[in-house]
Amino acid sequence: MKKRTLVIIAILLVIICFAVTTVLGKTYVFRTDVSRYSDNIGDFTWTTESGEQVLRITDTKMENGILKLTLESVSKGSEFIHILYAGDGIEYERFYVNLLGTISKNVVMGDSTGGIVIPCAAIVFLGLLLYYLIKKLRASLRENLYQYKNIMLLGLIVFLAFLLLQQILFLFSFNGLIDTIKRVEYSTSAFSTLTIPLFFIVSVLVTISNINLIRKEGFSLKNMLGILLGLVFLVTPFIPDIVYGYLRTHHFDVGNLNRAPAYIEEFASQMVYTVVAYLECMLIGTIVVAYRAAKRVPSFDKDYILILGCMIKKDGTLTNLLKGRADRAVEFAQMQKDATGKDIIFVPSGGQGSDEVISEGQAVKKYLLSIGIPEEKIMAECASANTYENFRN
Repeated sequence: MKKRTLVIIAILLVIICFAVTTVLGKTYVFRTDVSRYSDNIGDFTWTTESGEQVLRITDTKMENGILKLTLESVSKGSEFIHILYAGDGIEYERFYVNLLGTISKNVVMGDSTGGIVIPCAAIVFLGLLLYYLIKKLRASLRENLYQYKNIMLLGLIVFLAFLLLQQILFLFSFNGLIDTIKRVEYSTSAFSTLTIPLFFIVSVLVTISNINLIRKEGFSLKNMLGILLGLVFLVTPFIPDIVYGYLRTHHFDVGNLNRAPAYIEEFASQMVYTVVAYLECMLIGTIVVAYRAAKRVPSFDKDYILILGCMIKKDGTLTNLLKGRADRAVEFAQMQKDATGKDIIFVPSGGQGSDEVISEGQAVKKYLLSIGIPEEKIMAECASANTYENFRN
């Protein structure tokens, strides 16, 4: 499947939704439970507020206490249907008729006859889009595991899978396009709220990691990115509450749904939650791809293996992180030796920091010698100050 095919399918689905809702939407069966009053249809009367200038009632039925009024559009506008029992009003509903004569209940682009085709089309398209992205991810992983593209694709897959599940769960409670959009918004806010603990833990760990990086390699903007990202992740979920508090303390009527501040607060809240939910999906994608990359075993045809340095202990021995790197290198060398008989040269790399008694490369070399690696199989590089220099030197 290609992008062009997806675009064509999307256009066709939009056309189908438009055609179905336009053709079927000119009539609407309004159902209301009146069993608590009477089961006799003759006990009820109903009127249209405008005297059938916007809607007309073409048929009436009573089935098991459910009063059914068949409505037909007359002209563009809005209309109230009043239902009366013994002369007293017991219920009224508002309906809208658009330029094409489509009737929707309660709100513009609300529930309409044939409107169920909209979430069905969304489910079909989301399913096809997921299929396309999954195939693209598999091809990308085969091409090269170590690509940022893999993280982006996996994050999108998680996000779209969540949206698809939400659409399926609420398929039979569809109440119009606007209601569907709001449900997506509220679902993303629920998703982002539930995953805040994961976000918090990762943000703290990334911040700690960057602080150690700054201590080792010095202060720079690129070394601050992790800390800034962690702070953004921690603060972002609380922005909707901040916006709401600002509007309330400045005497805006946020509770009035017809006022601009209410729309501002709603838009800010749902946009933030949607972005946070997407970022959390990207974070999940990062964790999964990083795990797969960490567990991947390269092909057994290597001549050299580079061990990147990091901070050592005050006595010149290795920290757990650096020891883990050295042990992993030795493990791979043994795996290659067992599989092919081919030896490998270890290249521990890293200079000496101002707070270190020896260079990191020399510290790793001493450790390798202590666990039985022959000196002729070790070629230490002891001048690098950062990862770029590790590779250059």
